[in-house]
Amino acid sequence: GDGYSDLLVGTPRYDSGQVDEGAVYLFYGGANGPSSSPDWMIEADLANAWLGYSISTAGDVNGDGYDDILVGSPHFELGDFAEGIALVFLGSASGPAHSADWYYQSNQASAYFGRSVAYLGDVNRDGYDDIAVGADRYSNGQSNEGRVYAFYGSAAGVPASPSWTAEVNQAGCGFGGSVSGAGDVNADGYPDLIVGASNYITGSTIGAAFLYHGSASGLTGPNRILFGDDDILFGECVAGAGDVDGDGYADVLVGAPNYNEGSTYTGKAYLYPGSSSGVAADPVWEYEGESTYAHFGAALGTAGDVNGDGYADVIVGSHEYTGSLEEEGVAYVFYGYHTGLSPEPVWRTEGNIEFASYGTSVATAGDLNGDGFSDLVVGAPYVTNGQAGEGRVYVYFGSGDGPRTTAGWVTESNAANTQYGYSVAGAGDINGDGFDDVLVGASNFDNGQIFEGAAFLFLGSELGLNAIPSWYAEGEQEYASFGRSVAGAGDVNGDGLEDILIGADNYTQTESREGAAFLWHGSVTGVPAGGPVGSPATADWAAYGGQEEAGFGFAIASAGDVDGDGLADVIVGAYAYDNGQIDEGAAFVYLGSDDGLEETPQWFHDCDHANAYYGVSVGSAGDFNGDGLSDVIVGAIRYDHPTAGEGAAFVYLGSSAGVLPGAPYWYAESNEENGNLGYSVAGAGDINGDGIGDVVVGAPEMDAPAVDGGRAFVWYGGSPAPPNGNPTNAAWSAGRNELGAWFGRSVASAGDLDNDGYGDIIIGAPLDTAPGSPYEAEGTAFVYLGSADGIGVGPADWYGSGGNDGSRYGWAVACAGDVNGDGASDLIVGAHRANHGQVDEGRAYLYYGNGSRGLARLPRQWQTDLSRPIAPLGRSNEPDEFGVLARLRSPEGRGMARLVTEVESYANSFDGVGTAAGAWRRTSVPTTNGGSYVVEGQVLPGLASGGLYKWRLRFESKNPLFPRSPWLHLSANGETEADVRMFGTPSYVENEPGEEGTNASDALRLALSRTSPNPFRSETSVTWRLPAASDVQLTVHDVGGRRIRTLVSEARDAGVWTTEWNGRDEEGRPVPAGIYWLRLSTKSETARMKLVRLD
Repeated sequence: GDGYSDLLVGTPRYDSGQVDEGAVYLFYGGANGPSSSPDWMIEADLANAWLGYSISTAGDVNGDGYDDILVGSPHFELGDFAEGIALVFLGSASGPAHSADWYYQSNQASAYFGRSVAYLGDVNRDGYDDIAVGADRYSNGQSNEGRVYAFYGSAAGVPASPSWTAEVNQAGCGFGGSVSGAGDVNADGYPDLIVGASNYITGSTIGAAFLYHGSASGLTGPNRILFGDDDILFGECVAGAGDVDGDGYADVLVGAPNYNEGSTYTGKAYLYPGSSSGVAADPVWEYEGESTYAHFGAALGTAGDVNGDGYADVIVGSHEYTGSLEEEGVAYVFYGYHTGLSPEPVWRTEGNIEFASYGTSVATAGDLNGDGFSDLVVGAPYVTNGQAGEGRVYVYFGSGDGPRTTAGWVTESNAANTQYGYSVAGAGDINGDGFDDVLVGASNFDNGQIFEGAAFLFLGSELGLNAIPSWYAEGEQEYASFGRSVAGAGDVNGDGLEDILIGADNYTQTESREGAAFLWHGSVTGVPAGGPVGSPATADWAAYGGQEEAGFGFAIASAGDVDGDGLADVIVGAYAYDNGQIDEGAAFVYLGSDDGLEETPQWFHDCDHANAYYGVSVGSAGDFNGDGLSDVIVGAIRYDHPTAGEGAAFVYLGSSAGVLPGAPYWYAESNEENGNLGYSVAGAGDINGDGIGDVVVGAPEMDAPAVDGGRAFVWYGGSPAPPNGNPTNAAWSAGRNELGAWFGRSVASAGDLDNDGYGDIIIGAPLDTAPGSPYEAEGTAFVYLGSADGIGVGPADWYGSGGNDGSRYGWAVACAGDVNGDGASDLIVGAHRANHGQVDEGRAYLYYGNGSRGLARLPRQWQTDLSRPIAPLGRSNEPDEFGVLARLRSPEGRGMARLVTEVESYANSFDGVGTAAGAWRRTSVPTTNGGSYVVEGQVLPGLASGGLYKWRLRFESKNPLFPRSPWLHLSANGETEADVRMFGTPSYVENEPGEEGTNASDALRLALSRTSPNPFRSETSVTWRLPAASDVQLTVHDVGGRRIRTLVSEARDAGVWTTEWNGRDEEGRPVPAGIYWLRLSTKSETARMKLVRLD
């Protein structure tokens, strides 16, 4: 019950006073994985019992909230030789007892009851988990036909007699040699059972697997019989796979370890898909072992969801595989995808010890370390390490993956010389459907005016990006270079829909080629103002350079929320702007408002250095000093200080009035002549998870050491300001030792690609030649993943390349947001000189994060009435609460799940303590393309007026094989970055529960000082402070935001007050154990505190 899965290990040949009595060990999970020594152990105390030959979680057979243990001892005899026994040990807050809470014997000699045991789930939906036990030598009319027993759970635990039995009435068929919960293969809401009979004969085939469906009355059937080929031991091992393709139906696995077509006994595994009518008769996936006598498929099962993408994965053992060492064994993992299981293993590990038989047993270990990624366990029973054949168990932790290696979406212009992909950007979610959208610019696009330029908007969906743009706009002016830059603006007008920004640096309004920037508001139709084809005339906002050839709009970006009003702001660069110095450059910040962007800039800055090209790159710096306000960064590639052309990047802080005037808070230089540092700049997210934004800066003409190989640097933010940057004090740097590669021409945050909570980055090198590539100057892009230690030393975690000569792949790179809603950010890369039928038509490539197109889970933040979304860094309509919404689902397919949330002030770290769990919900009947899910929301109450918060959510399942998902959050953010602001002005600093402020300003604050005790059982005392006489309310709310009890609602004098709560609601009924929120409010202020009630 501590939130970590525990590890069960069987040792059936264990001796401790009796030969081969057998034993079972339990290792508790924890934040660092399983304990190093067993926390619990039982042994048979009976010779030759082989206790632990089969082991399984039993689920929760008595409904007390703790998982239970199921153990088989097939050679056990107590009156009958090898009759076998199965035992259940109930879980509890202190762990299982050492004596069984239930057992059952077959009372038939040589039945081998307990040869196999399995967790079934709740096959009759009575609220209690059920179990199955196989006795493959049981005789009842036919010798050694086998029998399977199911025992249905209840409040009293497992019944004394079987609830259901099945036989197939064929002598010697071995029915029940393997049993497994199949999951809900027909998605009728009742889990099902699969049974193997590896010697079952029908016609010319040997071996079968039988499917039994669950129902309100329990198991029925068989509803499907699967058959193997001649003499391959088909059904020797059977297992539920989970839902490997995300269609909402559980799938099943069957192993045939003696498969020998082509090679002797290589073995084979088969996957059969579920459907509304049950399991299909034919497999949709097969894989064969690698060596003779490998016996691939003798052990197999679900791997849980090891990479956290929402699809179930599979693990298969091949225990007699011979590689470099005889019978060392090998284990394989195959990922689930929307197309089904991967055709080849994504993970393969050999035993590396002769005769170890690594892979004899394989299984998911649940989530041993609580990170939401499934873990794996592999057994090697004949490892010798001091004792001959003592055996060894190996545990492997799951984790997220980087981007998919091949593009999941590619688009091109189909017109020569358009420079399509010169700019790319994540647009945010412009239509509010929960899927992020993207922009692609084509600055040389012609359609009536030469080189007018265009930009194209593509909408996301659960299937990924649409192939056809929902909207595009043209420059409508020759040589305007419309689309030279594109950007998601954020939500500048607070309507919950994100807006888009497009630059045209050669646009003429009143001055020749002064440049312009245009903004369109988001729309629920996915088509901005002006219809499916836009133009500058249809824009909702525009700004212009105001002087000839200013280069205004060459660089544009969202500035985040620099003034903390919950509305997005934008920044525009004009690299050739003159303001006393020729081509010194300038940058402009425009603030958002309820009516959209302001017409005049709130902030203007130049650099007073001629030819510096200040503003050639601009971006949000995130929250570089950790004060809760967004900051901005500006690059100046020809800045001299004093090294000629070294380049620089400057960070300026936000404030309640906007970006602060005057000198930068921090800056960096290259200290290399013509290094051009600042050619690209971007906020990097929070790479090291310290809660403060970091920046990434490119210098494509620095030598690394190849001339113009290029470099990129990361500097961490901080308060007070970090030392000004140079190549020697960067937190991280990398370069490309390739002549003229231009590594760093583009840099960007990549969001959180691998769902580990840390920000990642992408760097483009558009003139690079990929390692071993035949294409000259094709261009490359590289991804580097963040971690608690920042970006590691060594090669990139991922790279992509252009695939034809001179394509300029990587000229533009960006985080695409999360276009398919799986919770992992995606990447987009532009190659504006790519040839694919037309010369230099250009292309854009999208790569899904976490290795694949995961299942849509759509973690989003919403207004409290759940009527519309709140954009990242947007504002709730309420001063003290907001909502979150997600598609609640499980990799098992249709099943029971619940939503768990955690919210913290932006300055605090998540600790997993103050989580709020919703009600258990059964996911839906599967839908086409959507699978099985239910949309679930929570209101998160009790927050501070004007406060800035971050949140995360995860899904928990009642199925212990798929216990929980990774934490999900806004994908373009790392987990430690701020997400949402409450309505109003911050009026106090919130104390942690139990802490009393001591400074002179405390008496001026409304505050919940402490509750005692907390947690409590029957009654707790709440101490609170009222700074001035006022009407005041003190209320109790559940995690869904519903008011449970009003404790105070009247006028009170200033002072410190104490109020008691007896743990009852307005009707006097005791409230259930769980997490509650105290909310103290006046007309102008609100305070809140978490409160935990125990049973």
